[in-house]
Amino acid sequence: MAVLTASGLHAQSPVDTILTYEEYEQLILANHPIAQIAEMQLERGEIEALGARGMLDPMVDLDWFGKMFDGKEYYDILDAQVKVPTLAGLSVTGGYYNTAGEFLNPERNTDANGLWSVGVEANLLQGLTFDE
Repeated sequence: MAVLTASGLHAQSPVDTILTYEEYEQLILANHPIAQIAEMQLERGEIEALGARGMLDPMVDLDWFGKMFDGKEYYDILDAQVKVPTLAGLSVTGGYYNTAGEFLNPERNTDANGLWSVGVEANLLQGLTFDE
């Protein structure tokens, strides 16, 4: 004769299955696929907003290269630029270019003060033509 016991099993009472509205809402938000997609869309929007704000960060570009050989300065070239975008779509730019050296290409020759530049950039034709 065989005896079956079910000591580990118990029936749930109706009181155990009642959820509050907040518990029900949390279960739906945590497990429903459409709720998860909506959460990912919110995260994506935050990332895109962060990228858009990053487009207004100032940019600094510095190129400096030279050549020394046998105790002689062959050439020394410094090219520094700063670009600050604005909300209006314009960019304010500034730069400094200076060269020195015994064997410098005459096309790149500057005086002791170098060349300073200040300007404004505008993308006038942006968006009129495009390609893949």
